[in-house]
Amino acid sequence: MAIQQRELAPGHILTSGSRNTGKEWIVVAGTTIAPYDVVCVNGVQDAHAQVTLADQGAAATRGSPLFIAMHGADAGDQLRVTEIVIESGVNVGAAAVNDPVYLGTAGAWQVAAPANIVIIGRVVVAGASGAVLLFGKR
Repeated sequence: MAIQQRELAPGHILTSGSRNTGKEWIVVAGTTIAPYDVVCVNGVQDAHAQVTLADQGAAATRGSPLFIAMHGADAGDQLRVTEIVIESGVNVGAAAVNDPVYLGTAGAWQVAAPANIVIIGRVVVAGASGAVLLFGKR
């Protein structure tokens, strides 16, 4: 999937359930990636950074910049990533507004603190139809 640079606009609404509020970059997926997966840089391919799924327990994730995927992509495809996004319509369980959101495993985020704590966001709306503000980490 080729993405034209002119299509990128900060603040552009990408889906009805999200709003991108940060800068976007074009990278290459190193594995299959779903929308809103947390990804980390793990190499270079064709003059683009290559990303893979971030994992709170993986040594390769530590120290790497983290980004949020704006759409899905297969390995080798171009992918838009951002450093900050609001994902709405998600179940945050018993988490309260302003509770931290943590990096989970295989690109996921979670509201329960894992063994290796990496905070990547905050709950902004509580409940079964809640919202989280996800932000990358450098």
